[in-house]
Amino acid sequence: MADGYKGQTLTVWVMDGSSPDQGQQDMAAAFEKKTQAKVTFEVQQWNGIQ
Repeated sequence: MADGYKGQTLTVWVMDGSSPDQGQQDMAAAFEKKTQAKVTFEVQQWNGIQ
């Protein structure tokens, strides 16, 4: 198990409406289990992105 990232945090930006809450929770759990690091998701309001 990789523990070189233990105690660190990865912040992931997602566009509003592009990432369901359950998906974020599932990804965070898998990431945290594998790396021992924390992941947080920040929803961004990217108006006019297209």
